[in-house]
Amino acid sequence: MSLGKRIRHGTKWSFFSNFSGQAFQFIFGVALARILVPADFGVIVTVKIFTGLAGYFASGGLGEALVQKKEIDGAHYRLVFTLQMLVGVVFYSIFYFIAPFLSAFFNDPVYGSLIQVSAISFMLAPLSNMHRTRLRRDMNFKAMAGVQLASLFVAGLVSIYLALNNFGPWSLVFGGLAGEFSAMIILRLLVDCPLRFYFNAELAKTLGRYGVKTSINEILVYLRGQTPNFLLAKFLGSGDVGLFNKADSLNMLPLTIIGSSVYQPIFRSLSTIQDDINQTRYIYLKTVSLMMLYMLPFYVGLYWLSEPFIYLVYGESWLGAVSILKILAFLGVLFCVGYPAGAILAAQDWLGREIYMQFISWVILIIGCFVALDWGGVGIAWAIVVSRLYSVSHMFFLVYKCIGIRLKDLIESARSSLLLNIIVFVVLYGMDMLLFDLGIDLLTPTYFISMVLTAVSVYVLIFLFVPLKGLTEESSRWRKVLKIV
Repeated sequence: MSLGKRIRHGTKWSFFSNFSGQAFQFIFGVALARILVPADFGVIVTVKIFTGLAGYFASGGLGEALVQKKEIDGAHYRLVFTLQMLVGVVFYSIFYFIAPFLSAFFNDPVYGSLIQVSAISFMLAPLSNMHRTRLRRDMNFKAMAGVQLASLFVAGLVSIYLALNNFGPWSLVFGGLAGEFSAMIILRLLVDCPLRFYFNAELAKTLGRYGVKTSINEILVYLRGQTPNFLLAKFLGSGDVGLFNKADSLNMLPLTIIGSSVYQPIFRSLSTIQDDINQTRYIYLKTVSLMMLYMLPFYVGLYWLSEPFIYLVYGESWLGAVSILKILAFLGVLFCVGYPAGAILAAQDWLGREIYMQFISWVILIIGCFVALDWGGVGIAWAIVVSRLYSVSHMFFLVYKCIGIRLKDLIESARSSLLLNIIVFVVLYGMDMLLFDLGIDLLTPTYFISMVLTAVSVYVLIFLFVPLKGLTEESSRWRKVLKIV
């Protein structure tokens, strides 16, 4: 199978996994949002700030090192399992003993108990990480999709059952642990990857050089993502955290479904052609163009439809997230450029340079958040946009230095996809004014359905029947699939 076909095949199954997984999470999330209150979600988000950060330390980036390395054997898997299990036990012990101090910091004893139980995941994760890594390295995203869907289904059912029985935030913790445990069992049955303890200092040093850089980079990205939640939890309360997190999670939904589906196949493929700069350039520009084609329309939709969507799906109590989501939707264009750039830098082992960029971006975000705290979640959202604008600009500069892509090349490649989205945005603006003149209320299903049908119709008709430079090959492929002459 050619490299292009491997990327498309891997992306297809990765997309199916992410789309189905997000659909499950959306359905279960709506049910849980109707049962629980924003404060319950805010408590869990705050707990995950600490456990999620520790998770990146615990993994050490060694899984990514196994995927990036051209050739490995069983010793590599056994070594990584040994190191991750050892670190997992250490982190569980740390969280168990510092839990009372965290409860005192937030003036709520529930935080300590939740953290102690959530930390069990540090000892469960190594039991399935190597199996997941082997599937990723083999680009077996079909099997990964099945495992993810099964674990999400178990987690969702357990969480809803416990929420209905008044477990509050505990329903989310126990549901998550149930999902992890089910994934571990399925992976052990599906993937032949014996877990044995083994250590080799030289091998650990080789993997560690790449793994440490990956881990530091991921930690900085995570800190940047969790800084708003932490500051809101400390200074404004768990209710504001819940609203902000709802807006942020909806904003990340297209990136999780589409962007993540692209990243793993691209990263693995680029790792196999590290020395072929011309093909690397082509893959990057093509990926940016296709992400703008397929992902950016969802951000256009989030901007125009956030209010009726949140009201109709989650209820009136969540409308405080609307203004935040409208601001975060502007990040869509930046995601399309920055996400593939991250895959390039990781495959070319330029993570050391990216670490510096991530740190500066985090500092900008911290300063911006403190300045914007008086405006609550809306101010925090603008601080995130400013920080992300810097990070993507810097990241593209690194891609230019690494493989020689110029801004002119990027604009030329993405021009048609961007134009298509601008047209849809303008049409929705006109449709919004027309519906207002007709007296159709913004918070009704009629408004929502009318806007969605208009956007989809305009997008599909232009894409399939208007010859846009750079998109004709993709358009032709879809006409053949849909049997349109």
